[in-house]
Amino acid sequence: MKFNLARFFKNAAILTLTSLILRLVGMFFRIWLANSIGSEGMGLYQLILAFYMLAATFAGGGITTAVTRLISEAISRSQRGAVRRIILRSVTLVIGIGVISAVAVIIFAKPISLYWIKDARAELSLKLLSLSLPFMAVTACIRGYFVAFRKVVTPSMAQLFEQVVRMAVIFFVMAKVGTSDIALACAVILFGDSIAEAASCAYSVVGYLIHRRNQGKSLKKEQDIKGVTAKLLHIAAPITAGKYLTTGLRTVESMLVPIGLAAFCGDRALSLAHYGNLKGMALPLLFFPASFLTSLATLTVPELSGAAARGDFGLIRRSVSRLIEITATASVIIGGVFALFGKDVSSLIYKEQDVGFYITVLSPLVPFMYLESIATGCLHGLDRQGDTFKYSVIDGIVRIALIVTMLGSTGVKGFVLIMAVSNILTSTLCISKLMDVTGINPDFTSWLLKPIMALLPSLAVGLCVSWILGGAPLWVKTAAECTSAVGIYLIFQAGKIKRINQKAKPQSVD
Repeated sequence: MKFNLARFFKNAAILTLTSLILRLVGMFFRIWLANSIGSEGMGLYQLILAFYMLAATFAGGGITTAVTRLISEAISRSQRGAVRRIILRSVTLVIGIGVISAVAVIIFAKPISLYWIKDARAELSLKLLSLSLPFMAVTACIRGYFVAFRKVVTPSMAQLFEQVVRMAVIFFVMAKVGTSDIALACAVILFGDSIAEAASCAYSVVGYLIHRRNQGKSLKKEQDIKGVTAKLLHIAAPITAGKYLTTGLRTVESMLVPIGLAAFCGDRALSLAHYGNLKGMALPLLFFPASFLTSLATLTVPELSGAAARGDFGLIRRSVSRLIEITATASVIIGGVFALFGKDVSSLIYKEQDVGFYITVLSPLVPFMYLESIATGCLHGLDRQGDTFKYSVIDGIVRIALIVTMLGSTGVKGFVLIMAVSNILTSTLCISKLMDVTGINPDFTSWLLKPIMALLPSLAVGLCVSWILGGAPLWVKTAAECTSAVGIYLIFQAGKIKRINQKAKPQSVD
């Protein structure tokens, strides 16, 4: 299956629209949660999720990337008959691991709550959320299948269905039990997550069966392919190990941060509130505009895997270069808007001044965050998951060392500094390795200098609009200042956008 620009951007548009809807709905849902259970409740919720992600990584890990790459390579080599075996082996593998993970979490939920999370209120939530692990793992396999076939509608609809089910269950049950008890409220939220994962899994499996039937004989016949399990593990194991170690280190970090903040401010509840504001509200808002870039990263994996299987290294270089340029150009204006207008955005959405502070001070890290995400996806598509694993370990060790040595004496400001060091370090390592692997020469003028030069007049216009509308309602003022800054920036970048499009020459498919 050769690269086709029209198909690529059609799928990117579908994924982007889905991601925007999910993030928008998720953002309003988080606002509702924050108002319902408060900053302390959000902090406890984030701690439970941090440990859950450790188990989820072990259950699902890098299986989506592994399935995507193996199926993409099989299609590129005209081995469609091997697809069914790849899916069956991967699903069997992750169901076993998912069940083991769920049982382990249920058994150890109490000691984890008491000695790890250090909050007994987390026990019931962990037990309920563990039930979702096998379903989540199977959904990850099916998602990899559809991405490999460049058919993203089914996994996109599965995600939307999952979010609808999640919100419906949580709204219904919480209306019955109330939100006064934080432990019970968190348990309700995570019970809704488990039901939603099961619903998404069922939707994905039905979609897979329908797609396989429509594909006809090419997918129904068996075609021998040796070492499927070994190949799956070769790809998934380093990614899973990297994610597992990273998630493990982040889980340790999640436990240490409230302790360090409590040592600084002398109040456990206040430390949880700070942690909830930062991790539960500020960071999701900073990543909200990254929908299109996340879609590009997802779709790049099968394209790069297929190109590598065919030996088309020219396509690899062109694709990666365009991705870096697009990401850098978009992230500069996003970071700039958050830097100047982050407090207005935060006041409009959360009505929390502390969240606005975090958004403003973290905004310069947006380009590093976005570029790291894109570079990691490209490296996975090029079979360099071992490198990302190594960088994850380095990053985790550095973060924990800094948290242990400085957080108790510096508080929230110290944690912000730690995040800055971490993001700059990992993005630099990933991008340097990507350029080394692909042979791309860095173009700092086009990637950074020109976007920054366009950013300055754009933000100046936004500030003028903000001053003119100083007495207007907050939502009018915020929308106008952000829209005007982005609009002027796009005008300055119109020539670059046209040039990027001209570089991509469509090729026929299939």
